[in-house]
Amino acid sequence: MVKKMNKISKELLRMKKSWEREVIERMSEWNKGNTEENCKEWERMNEEKVVERVNKKRVKKEVKEEVKEEVKEEVKEEVKEEVKEKKEKVKKEKVKKEKVVKEKVVKEKKQAGRPKKKKEVIESSEREEEERVEVRRKEIQGIKYLVSIKTKAVYDLETNEEIGKWNEENDRVELNQEEVEELIE
Repeated sequence: MVKKMNKISKELLRMKKSWEREVIERMSEWNKGNTEENCKEWERMNEEKVVERVNKKRVKKEVKEEVKEEVKEEVKEEVKEEVKEKKEKVKKEKVKKEKVVKEKVVKEKKQAGRPKKKKEVIESSEREEEERVEVRRKEIQGIKYLVSIKTKAVYDLETNEEIGKWNEENDRVELNQEEVEELIE
């Protein structure tokens, strides 16, 4: 495209120089004999000059349009290739991330092994006699508690105080009257 433009520019310069030479020669002849034929010749040369300029403009416009279209097509192709490469890159990164996540999950499962029910023994502070109660840890509605295996009594994990009873059907803690009064105050 650039080569075409350079070639056309050189051709136009060559035409301009030859036209200038011709005009100079004819003007010198016209000055020699200021005749009516020379005037007609001068007008014809001016008309040719106008036609030549119009043709030059048309050629330039055509070349510009051709170049413009070719550049558009090249840019479109480049953009398509870039988009395709970016999509492939994103897809590869996604696959890598998924693979890493899967590996982590498998590793965690291996480390965790089979879940074991922990039995703990706590002392009830409400009872006058010191009595040992078998409990297991249980998460109820996002909060961790100790739950008696036999009586389903619910104990605070930190203070080991009985706070209510576990309702298995609703998976909720039914608070003791004392706990409700404390919460109201």
